[in-house]
Amino acid sequence: MLSQQMTKAACLAMIDVQREREVAIANRAAVEFERILEALILGAVEEGLAAEADPVTLKQLHHIKRISPALTRSVQQIAAGDFHTVAVGMIMERNLPTLAEMNRAVVMIEAQADGLATPAELASTINLAGRQRMLTQKMMKEACFIHAGLDPQKNRTALADSIQLFGKTLAGLQNGDPANGLIVPPNAGISTALAKSAGIWGEVQPTLAALAGGGDIHPQNLGPLSVRLDALLASMNAAVGLYADSRD
Repeated sequence: MLSQQMTKAACLAMIDVQREREVAIANRAAVEFERILEALILGAVEEGLAAEADPVTLKQLHHIKRISPALTRSVQQIAAGDFHTVAVGMIMERNLPTLAEMNRAVVMIEAQADGLATPAELASTINLAGRQRMLTQKMMKEACFIHAGLDPQKNRTALADSIQLFGKTLAGLQNGDPANGLIVPPNAGISTALAKSAGIWGEVQPTLAALAGGGDIHPQNLGPLSVRLDALLASMNAAVGLYADSRD
C-alpha cells in the first residue's frame, strides 16, 4: 500500500493538487516504507516483529532494500518541489516493481506462518481485504497519472483493471466467494464496516470508471477524489482490523 500511496501523493503534489496535504502524505509514506522494511529484516519490538530468520525471505527483503530507495528518494525529491524528469520517471518506473517485490516478500512471510492459529480461509480473506487498501491508492495514482498526461493510455487500462478487481473483491467480501478464497463476514461488525466501504465505493466508482473509459477529470475534483479514496482506505483498514480480531 505504501508504495502506491507515496507515488500517488507525489503525483498530486507535482500537479499542485492539495499540495501541502499530499506532500505530508508522500514524505510520511516514504519514511514509513523504509522503516517497516528495516523492521522486517532486523525485527522491532514495538511492531511485534522478530528478526527475519528464513534465508530466502531475508534475501528477498534485502533485494527490496536495494531497489526501493530509487522510489522513496524520488518521491521525497518531488515532495520537496524538485520535479526533475529523472525523479518523475523514476516514480513511474519503480512503483509497480517495488509493489510486486514487496508482495513476493509478504507471500514468503505468510508461508512461514502456515499451521498457526488462523484458519486458511480466514487468512486468505484477511490478505485480500488488505489488498483492497493498496488498490485505493493505486487507483488514485492511476487517475493522477492520466490527468497529468503520464502514459495515460497505459494507466487507463491499469485503472480499469484496478476498478474491476476492487469491485469484485468487495462483493466477495460482503457476500462470500469461496472459489476466490473469501468467506462470508464472520460477524455483524465486519458486515457494517464493509457496507461503509461499499457506500464510499459507490461514490467514487463512476468518476474512476469515466477516467478509465477515456474521460478526464477537472483539477478541482482531483483533491476531493483523493480524500474519498483515503476514506475508503481507512474504512477497509478498519475491516481488516475486525477480521484480524475475529481470530481470537
